[in-house]
Amino acid sequence: MIIHDRLALYWKLKQAKHGLCGAHLLRDLADVAVVYTQTAWATALAALLVEINTACDTARRNELKQLAPTKQHAFAQRYDALVAKGLAANQEPAHRTRDSVDRRSFNLATAFKTHRRSILRYMYNLDVGFTNNQAERDLRPTKLHRKISGCFRSHTGAERFANLRSYLSTTRKNGVSAIDALTRLYDGNPWMPPEPT
Repeated sequence: MIIHDRLALYWKLKQAKHGLCGAHLLRDLADVAVVYTQTAWATALAALLVEINTACDTARRNELKQLAPTKQHAFAQRYDALVAKGLAANQEPAHRTRDSVDRRSFNLATAFKTHRRSILRYMYNLDVGFTNNQAERDLRPTKLHRKISGCFRSHTGAERFANLRSYLSTTRKNGVSAIDALTRLYDGNPWMPPEPT
């Protein structure tokens, strides 16, 4: 299972199940909603995605295996109606071609129709998260390094960077502050995860 942002490259992974990142979708909807002809469907669809996520969180807290089929069906019907409104708001313009603003909203409305199952995967499978934010947070330092510094000067330097970032990411997820983790590391007593029980 991969949760991603609709980048074309990901769809080439045919053996994987795909889910689309809710955080990316909400940003895309907010971007489109600034155009007055797109505001109604885009803001309503964003609100629906958040409402579904809240219902999924509640179901998990109640230790349910899935949302009730009636809820799934009701959410799916509302989703389909809002996507239809999005497509209706993005008809081919008369006497001109689509400009970049038109294409952005049309492409987003089309993506919501084409990738319906992947977008709503978190609703049908409570083991799937709404976003891939944690995966992105773990990769972001590497992307920032590449953006600022260009590249690593050696393979060894890249490995050291990756090892240190991985260590800090793991310690943070276990409630150990970065300064404590680094102090322990440089004192020769690195933090280690607890033994599984």
